[in-house]
Amino acid sequence: MTLAWETRGKSSMDKEARRKLTRLLHKHKIVHVTDSLKHYPAFFTDIEYFRLQGLFGYNLKYAYTNRELRQFYGKLKACEDEVETVYIFFNNYAMYRDAQRLLTLHRTRKIPASPFGAKAVAWTIRTLEDGPVTKNELLEKCGGWYCRVASKKSVKLRGYSSISEKENTLI
Repeated sequence: MTLAWETRGKSSMDKEARRKLTRLLHKHKIVHVTDSLKHYPAFFTDIEYFRLQGLFGYNLKYAYTNRELRQFYGKLKACEDEVETVYIFFNNYAMYRDAQRLLTLHRTRKIPASPFGAKAVAWTIRTLEDGPVTKNELLEKCGGWYCRVASKKSVKLRGYSSISEKENTLI
């Protein structure tokens, strides 16, 4: 059985607590779950688990910028010789998009265009599997959603330029 422990709170990262944590994790071979954009793991086992929760606190609405995903990917590459298996959990509303962008970066060494602004709307509506849909159906399903126009700024979706008013269907 593999155990994993996600430490929380600023006090768990001070120098003395981190020293004790490292010793405990090492002794019991416990995976240290971290958000490596905030804290680097205190100890590595053959398994590593990263739980990305957005920057600036616990922020479910956070969407990672290309620079941040490149930074995270660099940290993954730095530990690849130390671990056999890596698990990454994006814990935010943009989790699927952010995970897909990171996977694309890994597979192709190129990161997709920034997902902010109008492209964020396209990412939002592409998750609908029952299209084409009418404007009213789309607004009913997604009208309360927010579009990330920058890493810290979003706007509520109210209408879409990609909808044909004449046919009232998604193009």
